[in-house]
Amino acid sequence: MTAPVSASPPHRFAGPRPRRPVPVPVEPWLFPALHEDRLANGVTLLTCDRPGQEVLSVEIVVAAPLALEPRELEGVLGITTSALVEGVPGLGSLDFIRELENCGATLGVGAEHAGLRITLDVPVTHLERALSLLIRAMREPLLPATAVDRLVRSRVHALVRHRADPERRAALELHGAVFDPADRRSRPARGAEETVRRIDRDAVVACHRRFLRPAVTTVVGGGGGCGAAPPAPPGPGRRGRGGAGGARPAPPPPPAAGGGGGAPPPPPAPGRRCAGSCPRGRASRGPCRPRPPRPCATSRR
Repeated sequence: MTAPVSASPPHRFAGPRPRRPVPVPVEPWLFPALHEDRLANGVTLLTCDRPGQEVLSVEIVVAAPLALEPRELEGVLGITTSALVEGVPGLGSLDFIRELENCGATLGVGAEHAGLRITLDVPVTHLERALSLLIRAMREPLLPATAVDRLVRSRVHALVRHRADPERRAALELHGAVFDPADRRSRPARGAEETVRRIDRDAVVACHRRFLRPAVTTVVGGGGGCGAAPPAPPGPGRRGRGGAGGARPAPPPPPAAGGGGGAPPPPPAPGRRCAGSCPRGRASRGPCRPRPPRPCATSRR
């Protein structure tokens, strides 16, 4: 049985086709200018001012290539980088993460063949507090033995899963075939199973003291306010965002309701949307009118 053939003519445009748009020349685009500074401790600071960008992105790059790892402890740089966020003196691991969350910040760490990378995204208003936490984590991390053992076990389990995953297994074999066996890039960036098992806290502490140095660290920041002077670190009399002793500044006094500061504002017109003066105590999406009482559960029955 064949399908019926439509006898209607094919669809045609009622009028002439619109003219094809003419491409305009592409305007030249230049990357925003970078301002480079070198701090007194040797850290290189690159800033890019982007007015209006309220979330500032900070990336810290430590020139510690994986080729400098000991052959028998390959993967120790990755474990060390992950252990940096496991607490600082006075703050445990959960408290450290909670402090970052209170700042609205997200933190990422990783180790690549070119070096270590630490990324921080934080609102500009909480930059000072978040940066102080990150600096403490890089300067004086706790590096607890229990956390190092947990990270080692997690990495070993991940290596076992990677061998069973066809895509990751193919990537490992490809690197081993493309690069020379003596080249560090021919082996997994986070270490092999036999080398990761040898990593302990002493190896992580030695790696931190050897590689995380200000002279090989570059800090790149981009966002609104990067062109201004960096905020001063909290002193003995400052705690967080407040003034002396952490006290917040007093709020401004409310405006006078009567004849001290002018006539009171007129009431909203009927059907006009209002915010703040609504009898319901919140912004209203419709006309400002009281809400009728809702029947209780017993009356609905």
